[in-house]
Amino acid sequence: YSDVKPMPRRRNSHKGDYGQLLIVAGSYGMAGAAALCALAAMRSGAGLTSVACPRSIVPIVQTLAPTATCVPLPEIGGALSEEAVPDLIAAMEKKSCVAIGCGLSLRCAPGIVRAALECPLPAIFDADALTLIARDESLKSLFSARHLITPHPGEAKRLLGRELTDPISDARALHALRAERFQISRLAPESGANRLQDRNRKIALQRGSLRQIRDI
Repeated sequence: YSDVKPMPRRRNSHKGDYGQLLIVAGSYGMAGAAALCALAAMRSGAGLTSVACPRSIVPIVQTLAPTATCVPLPEIGGALSEEAVPDLIAAMEKKSCVAIGCGLSLRCAPGIVRAALECPLPAIFDADALTLIARDESLKSLFSARHLITPHPGEAKRLLGRELTDPISDARALHALRAERFQISRLAPESGANRLQDRNRKIALQRGSLRQIRDI
């Protein structure tokens, strides 16, 4: 993190000139994941960054990431509830893109993930959002060209329904077993990462052992 240089900006610009990101993340006990995602996003050049999270963790998120704004949402058991869906949809209306999943918890209402999948914005899906999608075929069917997914091997296993071993052989095996759905090509040899793209242009970045691709 410390060796990542901030993106250059014009002297006469402001944060609104560099996009508006909505992060849907966090739950009771995992507020830090939402804060770290916000900090990484801003470090990588995101402009106005907002975190949509359960009301109970707003003080923690704003303490850890004071330059991000928060959208407090209804919760049940410390995780976002179905009641939060209308407010989340409203929060996405003026944003440039969405990132969802970090610390969301599996207690999160599936409707939260569905709202992110159905909104017309580019969106990144990670962590618990991917597991929730893997559990529900109706959610998985909503993936489209505007979506990026960043599964670790366990999440990739759940999404694709089989055991995994290592990023390179897994990508080849996934291509052989699911050739009707995915087209696979290498992204970065030094990172051991692979790009999985299906016929509908859905994209997956599978993290490798030498370098993680996520959170920015």
